[in-house]
Amino acid sequence: MNLKNLLISAIAGATASMAWIPVLPAPLIFISFILWIHIYLTHSESREFHTSLFINISAGFLIYNIISLAWIGRVTVTGAVMVMIVNSFMAGMVFWTASLIHRRTSRLTGLISLGALWLTYEKFTMSVPFFTPWLNPGNVFGHSPRLVQWYEFTGAGGGSLWILAVAATAVVAIASYRNNKRVVSGYFITSAGLLVMPVIISLIIYYSYKENENDTAEIVIVQPSIDPYMEKFTGTPFYSQLRMMKEMAAGAATGRTDWIILPETAIDDPFYEAEASGNQYIELLSELFDSFPDASVMTGATTMVSFPEKSDGTHRSAGIKRDGDYWYEVYNSAVALHKDKNPGFYHKSKLIPGIEMSINWLPGRLERILPDLGGTGSGYGIQRERRVFTNPVTGTVIAPVICYESLFGEFVGRYVANGADIITIITNDGWWGNSQGYRQHLGFASLRAIETRRAVARAANTGISALINQRGDITVQTGWWERDTLRGSLSKGTSTTLYVIHGNYLYRLALIYTIIISILTFIASPIRKLRR
Repeated sequence: MNLKNLLISAIAGATASMAWIPVLPAPLIFISFILWIHIYLTHSESREFHTSLFINISAGFLIYNIISLAWIGRVTVTGAVMVMIVNSFMAGMVFWTASLIHRRTSRLTGLISLGALWLTYEKFTMSVPFFTPWLNPGNVFGHSPRLVQWYEFTGAGGGSLWILAVAATAVVAIASYRNNKRVVSGYFITSAGLLVMPVIISLIIYYSYKENENDTAEIVIVQPSIDPYMEKFTGTPFYSQLRMMKEMAAGAATGRTDWIILPETAIDDPFYEAEASGNQYIELLSELFDSFPDASVMTGATTMVSFPEKSDGTHRSAGIKRDGDYWYEVYNSAVALHKDKNPGFYHKSKLIPGIEMSINWLPGRLERILPDLGGTGSGYGIQRERRVFTNPVTGTVIAPVICYESLFGEFVGRYVANGADIITIITNDGWWGNSQGYRQHLGFASLRAIETRRAVARAANTGISALINQRGDITVQTGWWERDTLRGSLSKGTSTTLYVIHGNYLYRLALIYTIIISILTFIASPIRKLRR
């Protein structure tokens, strides 16, 4: 094992974690990937065993994950360890596989394959349970929205590709200079151009972008700051909690208020959706319509639906349960309330692995470790379509994005494709305490605003709640763990971005390339050699 490369990888991991701290520059991530690709290139062009590269890269990414995701341990230590190990292992496998291709083909093919393999890995984090896209490199610019306005064309995956391309060309330029003992201007110019040009384009878009200030919606956000550990479930009764939130909303709303937004699981006493009209919590919130008849209310809630047969449930979640003669399923829901109309429901469909996601299909021995993962053997149900909510008076259409769903750009884009004018994100980040977790989560909202060109209203139980414009700027926000309300106007979006139309097309192209180069390198080429 090369101890020098191991040290370099450790430095890269520490540097990458610093890029996620809002007060530090996000472009630090470029330095990290320059160091990692340097290790990859020196290894691929040497006679070292491949396991050395895998260990070096995985160790650096493990440090990156430990520092950046340590806050997960506040909820589940075992789950945090598993996430960190899986992320680090997969990063090591990406570099290891690219190195195999490099040695069997060429430097250029190897570097292109590294980029394609990485984006393919990101595609898996977006679609395969037990992976998470949280630390995908392109997400790091959530607190630097001016640098990535072109995400409306590529999504955050374009940011990851940008980082890899800049780092790869920089490493090649430095290596060429060392080998030739002179400045190889073409490589350095290419690397500098790849770094600077997207920033210039982004700044041009940023300063020229104009919202339609003549078509706005007044939004009221309630941040009750109820401690999820000490108060929400063991202290103040649910009804009293909700009454306090209703009073906060009434004190902030006006006759022009379009939507009143309460955070995730503001109603956490489960009720059947079919019985919502007579539910005490729904009736309590409906009192707001006495003073604000033109407003609509959206609140987080835990709801249930019953089925006469097990097959009628949302079978993909495997969370359906039996109660006597019928089956039922539990949902982490967003509920839309309107004056003189039946409530509308949306069920959270991107569930947190090991916590909200049902994994009772595992073998019995594995299923018994679920309590250590912080999860449940039943899980929540999901739905297939991204439903939007419409205020019947004003016509304003909102996207009810729930917590973890805000990490998934293509997923959020489907709400916009279904007609959303504004994105609302309801969440409860209080589980993580005063850590980097809620700050990182807030940054994702800015990226979704850029990708979709939709303003965002973010309602968080303990903060940070915020109003975000279509350029990804936070225009107003609450403090952390402060009981507060926000009121402000957000411009309605009307245009449809390239990213909303085509989604994660970069990931799909990368997957196609990965399949082709893998066949050519590991199947076709050995067969040709055998025939010779």
